[in-house]
Amino acid sequence: MPALFTIGYDPRLGEFAERLQAQVIDVRARPSGRVKAGWKAADLARAFGSRYEGHPKTLGGRAFMAGSDEWIAAPLEILNPLSERAKTQNIILLCACFRPWECHRYNEIAAPLLASTSVDALHIYGDQLIETSELQRSLTDGKPYDYYDLLDWMNKHAEHA
Repeated sequence: MPALFTIGYDPRLGEFAERLQAQVIDVRARPSGRVKAGWKAADLARAFGSRYEGHPKTLGGRAFMAGSDEWIAAPLEILNPLSERAKTQNIILLCACFRPWECHRYNEIAAPLLASTSVDALHIYGDQLIETSELQRSLTDGKPYDYYDLLDWMNKHAEHA
């Protein structure tokens, strides 16, 4: 079953995208590659070809671009088509932040998607795969989150991608 994933800078992005046959959607506000060599939008477009899309204006960090200290959820007219696509294909949202709970890909995209469409994005965090709903629970009650072992999950699910 297709799913929506998120990931920060991770050198295994290519491996994950290949195994999942996923569309990589770059949601960095400034996909310049200043932080990591080889991560410019043009570099990623060359690496992934038609499986790469850059959406800095529509899905880039709204709070970051507005200079705000508060998260600003992406509008439903942008989130709804994303949730529809995730029903038919694996999608990986790429941003620069390593920790999903400190990133707009969770706060401005995945959490509002869960609230409005019930799409429970999966966050790749090191060797963990964390559901948005579980991350929300953990952030609310302060107890550790449960997670899947990333490689075990991939081995079980990627063959059905």
